[in-house]
Amino acid sequence: MTVSIPPRWVLRHPRWPLIALHVPLAAQAPVYTSLGVDGSPPTDPLPAILLAAVILALQLRHSLAAARGERPARWRWSLTAILLLTHAPIWLLGLNWISISALTMASILMLLRGRPRLVAAAAQVSVYVVLQLIATLRTPEFSVWQVVILELYAVVVPSLFAAALAGGAGLVRLVNELEAARTELAATAVGAERIRVSRDLHDLLGQSLSAISSRATWRCGCSPRTPPPPAPRSRA
Repeated sequence: MTVSIPPRWVLRHPRWPLIALHVPLAAQAPVYTSLGVDGSPPTDPLPAILLAAVILALQLRHSLAAARGERPARWRWSLTAILLLTHAPIWLLGLNWISISALTMASILMLLRGRPRLVAAAAQVSVYVVLQLIATLRTPEFSVWQVVILELYAVVVPSLFAAALAGGAGLVRLVNELEAARTELAATAVGAERIRVSRDLHDLLGQSLSAISSRATWRCGCSPRTPPPPAPRSRA
């Protein structure tokens, strides 16, 4: 018996781990803005929580559609909305709000194709790097090496988070396709087994009928090919 590496409930409901992966990535921006990180003053957490919830809902719409191997209806409008909600509130919530851009970059990777996807992803990373640089330069305690490390963080970490979301959606799609293929193979195996059983039953019934016919022929004392002799006519 083959042992499944992931838990069975993951294979049966692969979307729930994908949804759970989005929640901490969406929660980090309200936490950073409310606490005030990198020298930024703390802000009211309620607007950040509401905006993060809207971005999370839009991103989940994109991710679940990508898990089905398609793009949602009116995806251009939802992508524009998530871009605006990512960049416009920076002047209200502070530079720490840009940490929500991991979800935005994941939407870019899922919805766009070809060169527009590369250009949009590079632009998103560039905006994150510039804003991170502005935030670190406001803090005079940071040394040059700390600034370099933070800039590398701004390039690598959001890209990895976005790739994890996009890859998770693709993995869910593959799991669903695998489950559909397994179901189809099981149905094919059941059909083949039914055909084999019906063929064996047909052969068995044929052999039984042949045996019965041979026994009846042996009792009447004639061969199956020679008809029995006619009965003698009585003389009147």
